[in-house]
Amino acid sequence: MTTTIRDDGLPLLRQAFPAIPAIDRRPKVAISEAKTQRPLIIQGKNSFVSQFDGTLATYSGCPYKCKYCYVPDILFDLPGKQGGWGNYLNTRSRSVEWLSDHIDAVEGASLFLSATTDPYNPYEGKQKLTRRLLEVLAGSKMGFLLISTRGTLVERDIDLFTSDGLRGRVEIGISIPSDLLTVHSAIEPYAPAYARRFEVARHLREAGVPVRIHAAPLAIHSEEFYALAAGAANWLWIDEPEYSADEDPALAPWFYTDEELQELVRQAPLRPGLGPACVGYGKQRFGWRWDSERECIMPPPSRVKFPPEKRKGGHLG
Repeated sequence: MTTTIRDDGLPLLRQAFPAIPAIDRRPKVAISEAKTQRPLIIQGKNSFVSQFDGTLATYSGCPYKCKYCYVPDILFDLPGKQGGWGNYLNTRSRSVEWLSDHIDAVEGASLFLSATTDPYNPYEGKQKLTRRLLEVLAGSKMGFLLISTRGTLVERDIDLFTSDGLRGRVEIGISIPSDLLTVHSAIEPYAPAYARRFEVARHLREAGVPVRIHAAPLAIHSEEFYALAAGAANWLWIDEPEYSADEDPALAPWFYTDEELQELVRQAPLRPGLGPACVGYGKQRFGWRWDSERECIMPPPSRVKFPPEKRKGGHLG
């Protein structure tokens, strides 16, 4: 497999893609009540989102069923017991009430919604658990909330993001790994189209809501990807590869090698409309956020919440 190289040496597109199997109808998703209703988890120092005090989730499981998703790996055999990743969704129908009863737990905290599910999955339209959670947070003393989603339903809640309760305390990350229809069909056919996601990001930004594009992961894309990101969002975050073309033969046609990715990351801040102040790379920049006054990304403040210490043999450890 070869790579098209532009005159400036920047690899963007493979010259050929393998055939993509016909996309099946969205698999039937089994809906059930989650065993754990608590939506808040205070993060430890070794968490991959350790720059946030805690994570929130009103669901577990995810109907988008993206082929590169890291979540099944960290859940071990749990998805298999529930019919396979993408085939189930567990709702935490009492999670909003739990948060209301423990609202002091988020005072001053920076929070991430969500680490292991999509808060705007297709069933949120009816369930409205994420919206109800946001309504509770709007009346709290929470410090900051980053929402990450592939779902276009996030546009529904612009009224909350711009309300007196949440304005200035919320940033939205729209996950868009590419701008190519072929790539979409190959790696995440059950998630909304890339063009629609860019449109939603732009609508949020136009409403005054800080928005980032999460290239998580950055898949094969066209020359226009960076202009689309710059036009739709305040900044672009590029994730480190979980499955690079060097490591996973099944996904290799749709992703970059480590060497190619590093070159793309180096070139991204040079793109029109972006610049160093509008591009972040890797886990160490995930917790950064957009500063509307300075018009640049800034590192997060020090954490204010920490998990309780565990006792070992009667001693704190």
